[in-house]
Amino acid sequence: MTAAAVLFVLWLQGCAATGPKGAEMASALGSVPPGFGRIVFYRSDSIVGAAVQPEIRLDGQVVGQSKPGGFFYVDAAPGKHTASASTEAASSVDVQVVAGQTHYVRSAIGMGLLVGRVVLSVEGMFTARGELSNLSYTGATVPRIGAPAAGGVAAAVAVPTVVTKVPALKRGDQVAYRVTDLYTQTAREVAYSVDRIEGDRVVFNQGGRIERLDGTVVSNATPLAGDMDSCAPPGGWGRPDMMLGMRWRVQYKKPDPQACSGDFDLQGQMVSDEVEPTPFGDLKVQRIDYKGTGLRAQAVLWLDARVWYSPVLGRVVRFESEFAVRTGRNEPPGREKVELVAIRRD
Repeated sequence: MTAAAVLFVLWLQGCAATGPKGAEMASALGSVPPGFGRIVFYRSDSIVGAAVQPEIRLDGQVVGQSKPGGFFYVDAAPGKHTASASTEAASSVDVQVVAGQTHYVRSAIGMGLLVGRVVLSVEGMFTARGELSNLSYTGATVPRIGAPAAGGVAAAVAVPTVVTKVPALKRGDQVAYRVTDLYTQTAREVAYSVDRIEGDRVVFNQGGRIERLDGTVVSNATPLAGDMDSCAPPGGWGRPDMMLGMRWRVQYKKPDPQACSGDFDLQGQMVSDEVEPTPFGDLKVQRIDYKGTGLRAQAVLWLDARVWYSPVLGRVVRFESEFAVRTGRNEPPGREKVELVAIRRD
């Protein structure tokens, strides 16, 4: 048994990444070529699924490998790019690359039927940098996806014009979201129709949802947009007083019969300022991460939510979540993505 244990440890060590540590490469990571943005792909060091090391693709092109304890990076032209990987199931995330900025994508191996499921998620600067310092660089050459505008590297792609003001909602308007199950890739559209404005309150869907003019959620009796609605803390996912790096704790109860019912205890943090495309154009958004647990009868709940919140719109423009109910059985968590797709004017 001792010999077997030693061999197992040596095998795990062989699976782990080797190379310079992130702390040693901090200056290199910040030197983004003109006209490009940077995407850092990383994976925490864990024995869970250590032997499962899928290829990482960006826009269909192999750019590296998901190795436990490792990271690499890619330079990409500004705009939307799709990162993907697959084991027994596929996972993909969209990354909105901004020239001169660094973006972070985390890979992990979750519970699966045979070899484990790969999970990709876009992470904020504070979260990612906290892990990167102790990870090992696994890249060789730095791939470049796309190219800057005609005229060479010096002719950098223009930074998008950020919209700073949008028209207020009025009666007859519709706010539409697309909800996607990230395991099955099935999608549906949901819409909130403005019935009336009562003082400082906007009433949607015959009272099924009520917001203040600044977007604060007053009530949501008929949640439509998956976890974004059914798991939301009181007032919604955004806060009016957020600053970069700020942390807070939120405890609340979600009553039955909602799918996300239970007593929750979450930690929130604003992890980055970003630019996100919306129906109104490019808007500055605040990236907020929530993580925590909850209790429901004999079950333990687990929630990991990533929120892109626009103070200009007063609402979430993108939302990604993993939600699990632990009852003693090894069931994979549900994964969803919710995107604002339209604000339709009457």
